Order: sequence, then structure tokens, then C-alpha cells
Amino acid sequence: MHDRHVRYPNDPGPMWPGMPHVRFTLAERGDPDLVRIRQEIQEEGKGLFVAYAGDTGAKALIEAYYPEDLRPAYIATHLNDTMKYEVGMGRLTVINANLFNWIGEIDPRTLKEIQRNNRNARRELRRSHSQVDHNLDFARDLAAKEKKAYDRFEDFYTNAMIDTHKFGMAKVHVSQHTPRGRR
Repeated sequence: MHDRHVRYPNDPGPMWPGMPHVRFTLAERGDPDLVRIRQEIQEEGKGLFVAYAGDTGAKALIEAYYPEDLRPAYIATHLNDTMKYEVGMGRLTVINANLFNWIGEIDPRTLKEIQRNNRNARRELRRSHSQVDHNLDFARDLAAKEKKAYDRFEDFYTNAMIDTHKFGMAKVHVSQHTPRGRR
């Protein structure tokens, strides 16, 4: 019996990112680690899957999503051609394979850490601004600093011109080469 978060149980397991010839094997529904993740993590651990890492016997906690849960910009910029093909087929796609690896049962401290860091369930961890907002704020701050520097330079230059005109150019200038009478 497969995990209820796996929509297509007959599909092969998701690919290991960067290695098109290696696939994860998803854990069965009765796996004790999978049961703990589904029961103890907020929102039943949406996007988290317990999988076996190849033929090693080690379990891995992976973050994977179906194509409709991925942003098109993420697919275009972060996935290689093989992974894009898998997305096109509607298969489960691994986003992060290096969350935790273990042999035996999952450590309870790992589950506590996942619960603590879950941005969806904890309001204080949610992002209030997108990356675009941060980039715009950065550009505004940079423009304000540049304007301040240009204003300082303009004030300095204006004062220097006034001083130069006042002390040097406004005085009557008598040439040293004025012809004088010959003796």
C-alpha cells in the first residue's frame, strides 16, 4: 500500500536531482517513519516523502512536488532537461534531496526541527515580502544613497565655484606683460 500523498503509485520513484540514472524508491504506507511524519508534522508533512536512497538501504527525507505545485519560473530556471521531462509527464519531482538521511528509525529531534521550521504552519516564519519586493527596496536604497552623494558633490562644487569667483575672478586683473615705456 502506498502513501496517500502519492497520486500515481504505479509510477517509478522520483529521480535523484542531478543523476538521471538514479531513482528514489518511495516508502510504503505502513513504514513507521512515514507514519510519524504524516502524524507529527503540520499539514501531514505536505511535500515531504520518505524514500530509500537507491540500493543503499538508507532512508532519506525528500521534498518533492507534482507539476501543478511548482511555479513555472522554478521549472524553467532550476530543473535540468531530464527533470523537465519528468515534470512534463506529470511525475513527482524532487526539489531537495538532502534534508535528512538515516538508517533505522528517524530521530525525534529531526521531527521537532521540521516542526519548528515549518513556514506554512507558523505565522511568524512566513515571508511577508517576495524577492521582487526586496530587490525594489534595495534599488530604492541604492538610489537614495547615490542621490545623497551627488547632492554633496553638487554643493561642494557650487561652493568651490563661488569661492573661486569671489577671490580670484572678481578682482581686477593687471597683466604683467603690460607694455611699458622704453628708456
